Amino acid sequence: MKIAGIDLADDKFPQHVGIIMDGNGRWASERGYSRQRGHNAGMQALKDFLNLLEKTPVHIATLFCFSKENWKRSQDELDGLFQLLRQFYRSEFPTLKKRKVHVLHSGDYAGLPPDVVRIFETMQKETRDNKGKVLNLAMNYSGRDELMRAARRLLLQGGSPEDINEEVLAALLDHPELGDIDLVIRTSGEQRLSNFSLWQSAYAELYFTNIYWPDFSDKDFAEAILAYQGRERRFGAAGEPRESEMLRA
Repeated sequence: MKIAGIDLADDKFPQHVGIIMDGNGRWASERGYSRQRGHNAGMQALKDFLNLLEKTPVHIATLFCFSKENWKRSQDELDGLFQLLRQFYRSEFPTLKKRKVHVLHSGDYAGLPPDVVRIFETMQKETRDNKGKVLNLAMNYSGRDELMRAARRLLLQGGSPEDINEEVLAALLDHPELGDIDLVIRTSGEQRLSNFSLWQSAYAELYFTNIYWPDFSDKDFAEAILAYQGRERRFGAAGEPRESEMLRA
């Protein structure tokens, strides 16, 4: 398929994409706007991305919306972020249902406003039988916290040290059915995972762009996919030698 004039191989798209949607505040600051205006612009970018996602072979998108570390922000900013989720629910959820999108939440409900928890519960309940794309919203989430919660689940089930292996622990994560992430995209120029999906991203391809999330366009996504399609995923195995390596042999 072609996105923004860029030719992409349909059979080489990642199945599961994770996106760290970063840079709303800096986007606003550079323009002399409030941080909330930056988050509003980020929400529009999210809506545009979801429209694009529907047209691609990508099956699962896990989006880092709000980390456990974000509680350090001002109360006004936190209130604004939660209000955006309420607006997203009212304006976008009907469309997601029509598209048969399966909406999920990853993270800890503790500390979230009660109505926000109800929104996530409603979206999950009303889309649980949908067979279209999967939209996993990571809110009040951190990768380390997810692993700790998985360990606690094992202990509550009466597990012992001998019971622990990768398969057992993976099955106790928030949504083990989603499997690993193939491609992680982070906007804003930062080059780190920042506690995002640590287990699921163990062998993900990483793509960093200087574009702030509010400016992230179809073309930027296409460039990320093109970079992914040009990489060799080996998962720890030896790959075919490159031409330069053959010349040195």
